[in-house]
Amino acid sequence: MNIKASTSDIKRPKQGGPVSKSVKRSKALQRITLIGMVLDLALGAAKIVVGTIGHSYGLIADGIHSLSDALSDVLVLVLAHVAGKAPDDDHPYGHGKFETVGSVLMGSLLIGVAGALAWDSVMRLLYATHLQEPEWPVLVVAAISIVSKEWIYRATRKVGEEFRSDLIIANAWHSRTDAFSSIAVLLAAGGAMAGVLWLDIVAAIVIAVLVGHVGWRLSLSGLRQLVETAVPEESSLAFSRTAEAVEGVEGLHFLRARAVGAETLVDVHIQVAPYASASEGHHIGVLTTRALRNAHPEIADVTCHVDIEGNNAELKQRMSVHKKYLAAADKLPDRRQIESKVREQLAEYDDQLVLERLQLHYLNHQVEAELLIRINASSPAMTAAAPAFDADDVKTALASCLQALGVSDIRIWWRG
Repeated sequence: MNIKASTSDIKRPKQGGPVSKSVKRSKALQRITLIGMVLDLALGAAKIVVGTIGHSYGLIADGIHSLSDALSDVLVLVLAHVAGKAPDDDHPYGHGKFETVGSVLMGSLLIGVAGALAWDSVMRLLYATHLQEPEWPVLVVAAISIVSKEWIYRATRKVGEEFRSDLIIANAWHSRTDAFSSIAVLLAAGGAMAGVLWLDIVAAIVIAVLVGHVGWRLSLSGLRQLVETAVPEESSLAFSRTAEAVEGVEGLHFLRARAVGAETLVDVHIQVAPYASASEGHHIGVLTTRALRNAHPEIADVTCHVDIEGNNAELKQRMSVHKKYLAAADKLPDRRQIESKVREQLAEYDDQLVLERLQLHYLNHQVEAELLIRINASSPAMTAAAPAFDADDVKTALASCLQALGVSDIRIWWRG
């Protein structure tokens, strides 16, 4: 018996009531990103202007970095808005991967900016003939940048962690690289003012390396999600423990989970009692789905597959068992064949016996049948003294004809 229970069995909150969690999340992400964008634009303009006037190429490079932050903020705003949309026909699992795409794009942008800064800085270091000493306003702007960018990093990361947004956390780290680069500018400008002029250009190269490193990490993290890399092992173990604790679950064949943006999708195979009905197995599947979503808020969707035979949890073993089952299934009779044979056999007793229910169990590459047969007391063939049939003879006859079909065992219940 294989049935499926997913989040479609769990009622979702109606729209139009109190502010939904997704709407609250979207507004919080947009608000912190807008604050960061305004700060990046102001710092970027100030760094470029003061760097030009104060003869600090390192501060100019830092200003370009800040403007790249502002550009990434625009990207975050757009993608966070798209990712916050509800599932639709084209995106039944939601739009969470737009956040992941945003992380990859942002990482690629940072790598590009880093490459351009590094190339220009190296050329200046190798071929510049006249290096000027930075002036004191460069130190002031760099110090202001360090303090403000560390503040926005902490604020942005807090929001990102609260709402489990990889995109916002990535943007927070983008802000912190700006703070790190401003520290490099501050130290290099101080050294250049002390007479070591080439330190200012070296600072620009250090900034480029920092930016490129963060860009690589962001791109790699996003790509891992896009290629369906599994969630960390500790998360999978926690999900497994939750599923195994559900009443009616006798074992867990396997569980796999993958991240889609800030959310997680889970596929789980549970084992229930061999003779559980389809409706009971479905109910246990719904309980498992509900338990996983209640215990782990990051889970957005659960596909729960219900099995009635214990298989090895390893993938190769499961596939081997499945192939053997498929091979045996081709040889086993289906419901139509069995029911037709039962009714044909009961017809020999005129209208004394009526098949009311037939339940089949496909277990261990065999099929077992349970029959509920109603005794038709109003049949002319029935007498008050004794029935016109013998129950043992009926069972023997049914067992004989069904075993010829491939049914391994039958059980009969009578109802008068």
